[in-house]
Parts: sequence; C-alpha cells; structure tokens
Amino acid sequence: MCSFIHLISTAEEKMATNEPMVNDKREIFGWAMYDWANSAFSTTVISVFLGPYVSGLATAVAKAEFLARTGAAWTVESGQSLVINLFGLPIAPEAVIPFAISLSVVFQAGFLPILGAIADYSHRRKQMLQLFATIGAVATICLLFVTANTWLLGPLLFIIANLTFGAALVFYNAYLPDIASEEERDRVSSYGFALGYIGGFVLLRPGDTDHRPPSSPAPLLSVISAPISPRRLFFLHLADLPS
Repeated sequence: MCSFIHLISTAEEKMATNEPMVNDKREIFGWAMYDWANSAFSTTVISVFLGPYVSGLATAVAKAEFLARTGAAWTVESGQSLVINLFGLPIAPEAVIPFAISLSVVFQAGFLPILGAIADYSHRRKQMLQLFATIGAVATICLLFVTANTWLLGPLLFIIANLTFGAALVFYNAYLPDIASEEERDRVSSYGFALGYIGGFVLLRPGDTDHRPPSSPAPLLSVISAPISPRRLFFLHLADLPS
C-alpha cells in the first residue's frame, strides 16, 4: 500500500514539475495518437485525392485558355502541348501537384533543420507543435474552396500544408526520447507508425472513389476534416508532456 501511494506521489510530482514520464503508457498512447490522425494527410490528401482533383481543374482551365487563344478546342491531334501558367512557369496541368510537392520539399530542406535545432534546445516544443499543426490543418481545410476559378489555391495551399506538416513532425518526433527509454524507443516508434497506417487506412477507405478525381470539392470534405479533428488535437491535451 505504501509503495502504491509512493508511486502516485512520484507521478504527481513529475506532472507538477512538468518532467516527462518515461515509458508511461498514457504518455505513449497520447504521442502515438497524433500519428494516427496526421497520417490521413499523407494517405488521403497527398496520395489519392488532391493530385487528380487539381490536375483535372488545371487541365480544364488550360483547355479553356487554349480555346480562347486559338479559337479551336485542344486535342491531342492539334500537335501542341497543353500548358498552364503556374507561378509564372508554363507547365503541364498534370505536373501541377508534383511541382508543388517538389517546391515544398525544397522549402523543407532549408526550414526543417533550423526547427530541429529549436526542437532540441527550446522549451516551447508543445506550442510550436500546436502552431504548425493548426496552420497545416487550416491550409488543408481551405482546399475545400479550390474550384476551377481558384485552382491556383490548390498548389499554394498544399505547399503551406505540406511544409507545416513536416515542421510539426519535427517537434512531434522530438518527444520520443522524453517518453521512451533508449531500449524502448524502437518499439514505441513502431507503435506510432502502426497507428498512423491504421488511421490513414480508416479515413481512406470510406472516401476512396477508385482514385478518380472528384467532380466537385465536396468529396474532399471527409479528407479535410481529419487534420482538425478532435483526434489530432486530443494528443495535445491527453498527455502531460513537457514544453
């Protein structure tokens, strides 16, 4: 009985001093649930819906511009390449999202190492994680408003969302040494990955439309709800992680 009271007392002291509880199941579950929620962005937004949807819009706009410019509808037999202007660069409509992915990765290469240093030495990890997760969620939600008239928002919002997605992961991963001992880190990391794959699959299956681009933004509603869902923000209140 005395040892049990001592255990509770020690846990309360750690929580009061904001000291991480190593190998605590509650802490680890809270940490892993973030991966459960944010994997929906990778599996559903990046891998399935956004590319075909934005490419379809860009293709329709490019064909309309070609018709206005030449007075004839574009066809493969016309002998001219179908291009669209993206941030001042003429590119093929189907290359819009791959171009946006490449650009966001370039930004990540310059930005994330700086954030890594901040994550290692700063005492504001939780606030930074919340900030970047929220920005990414808002950018993803705004994809709902991407239509033929606002197709440029698609790649722009995606660059913001993907950049902040990576930035939030820097601070998320920085918690691993605090919540798991060295011999347990591989297991805890694998647990987080496993929950992430399950979370991505759970959202993807109900929204999967045979990988066809949606005819309107409505099918994206289930996709954009995931990043801002209570599941994602649940982690931020569930565990008493250090700042």
